[in-house]
Amino acid sequence: MKLQLRNCAFPLKEGAVVTIYVTLIDNGPNCDLYCPLEPITFIIPECRDCISQARVTSCPTVVEPVCGCNNLTYNNSCEAERQGVTTWSPGACPGSDVNNTPNSEARTTKPTVNYELNNAPNPFSNSTVIRFNLPNDMDATISVMGMDGRVVFEESGTFVAGWNEVHFEETINLSGGMYFYRLQTEEQVLTKTMILTKE
Repeated sequence: MKLQLRNCAFPLKEGAVVTIYVTLIDNGPNCDLYCPLEPITFIIPECRDCISQARVTSCPTVVEPVCGCNNLTYNNSCEAERQGVTTWSPGACPGSDVNNTPNSEARTTKPTVNYELNNAPNPFSNSTVIRFNLPNDMDATISVMGMDGRVVFEESGTFVAGWNEVHFEETINLSGGMYFYRLQTEEQVLTKTMILTKE
């Protein structure tokens, strides 16, 4: 069996211990199969292949965050290269604090931004309310995903600064279990879990 983690909602840093609980489920017309397998535990390896000798000695203080292949957020691509990172993607790494990166001494001070995300009730049986706090009026997306990463609900729009609510009621065709819910903006991604119970 080959296992790949793709589009992971959580930052996976080198040295982190990850345990995956696999359950085989089949709800065919003549059979209900629920078979938990032994958990798989592994350690995220060092990111040796994406770190090389630094080639740049000075960089501008422009803040255009990039996520390095070592899962650290840098001011900009020049700063990533200065730290020896060979590949990166635009934007901050998921779950990272843009003000707390390896090169933050070069960054101009930004005001503290408080993003918050929760839901109630949790666990829930029919519906739940996802609440989130934004520092400014901005575009945001609330997504609910199954354990397989499949998006089962999504609502996007422009939301006001402060607390907002999204009602998640589309549960009739969903099986009970754990689901991820995510707040995504241009500046931040927050992911939490909730449990849907079925009677």
